[in-house]
Amino acid sequence: MKMKHAALAIALAFGAAGLAQAEVTISGKADFGVQARDTGDSTQGAVKYQGEIDFSGRDKLDNGMNFIWTLNQEINNINAGSSYTANSQWGNRDAYGGLEGDFGTVRVGKFRSGVYALTDDLYSDTGADWFFSDYGRGMTQRPDNIVGYTSPVFGGFQLSADYILENQSTGNSSSNGYDVAGTYTNGGLKVLGGYQARQGFDGTKDVTAGASLQQADGSYQYGDSLNGGSNDTDSQTAYVGVQYKFQNGFGITGGYKYMQFTPNTSGATYGGTALNAGEDYDQNMYNLMLSYNQGRHDVYVGYTYLDDLKGGDAPSDSGAQAFSARYNYHMSKNTFAYAEYRYVKNDANSAYSADDDLYNYSATSAGEDTQRGIVGVRTYF
Repeated sequence: MKMKHAALAIALAFGAAGLAQAEVTISGKADFGVQARDTGDSTQGAVKYQGEIDFSGRDKLDNGMNFIWTLNQEINNINAGSSYTANSQWGNRDAYGGLEGDFGTVRVGKFRSGVYALTDDLYSDTGADWFFSDYGRGMTQRPDNIVGYTSPVFGGFQLSADYILENQSTGNSSSNGYDVAGTYTNGGLKVLGGYQARQGFDGTKDVTAGASLQQADGSYQYGDSLNGGSNDTDSQTAYVGVQYKFQNGFGITGGYKYMQFTPNTSGATYGGTALNAGEDYDQNMYNLMLSYNQGRHDVYVGYTYLDDLKGGDAPSDSGAQAFSARYNYHMSKNTFAYAEYRYVKNDANSAYSADDDLYNYSATSAGEDTQRGIVGVRTYF
């Protein structure tokens, strides 16, 4: 349910009759659950709560176009102490303005980049999104300063193109990037594809492929940035995916991601192994998900395979396999209960997490497996 009466209330409060012409929508979601996490040497129980409140508006201009805007706020307790939670502040998700017309939509500000949005939408509420969607150097979920265009749907096709300006967090004038993405939908068939490139980006803003720092006890601390070489790294990611939903409720989804990154300065590591500056490193990722949707019931089973990192002195046994299973029971149009299980089988030189944040609550040491089970309720409003 969405609220579209906020504009009138604001207009009455301020006596601005003209403001009542604009449409303002308040929407969002809330998620509450209880979970158990196994990081290899320890098991932790936790209560999870996560929510989003989205304020968005549309004002019809005299020339027939619409001015649109969005400000989004997130509350998240489960990754306390990580950069993910540190950024849980006003506008930490979507915060943009733009123009909408027959030509499509142009936006400026902060919003999901094109390639990430493809997988994020495809795997939403299935339990399979955290690994396949988020993993990869340069897979910035929401770049800070992005200009984007989304086309209308024509013949089942829709295209998008984004350009990311200089990284304001580092002041690095050479940092930039772009995404091009597209979808084709025809009945139960959906085909997706996209390509993104990043140059000179700060690793603290990009999820990093296997970044790690070896500790004194021999274990590995995984984080959001390439240790030492995080402020000057180039990357590129290509994605293709396909989904088909049969009329009997069954469905199959598959995807492939090719990822390459180049640390341009020394100091970057992977699994405790130093990477060479100027060397190209690449990795492949595959995903398969089976689904069943019937009435109030949703069932999803997913498998993701991450290949070893290749190039230079990259360590062997640096990949992982991730398994997920999820059941949703819809109690109303907006609210469903769910039960979900995830398991990550890490190779000898990887330590990925089964939690929502791929690098938070990761394996206690490299080579150990991780898992998570959770039951909860999610509601959209």
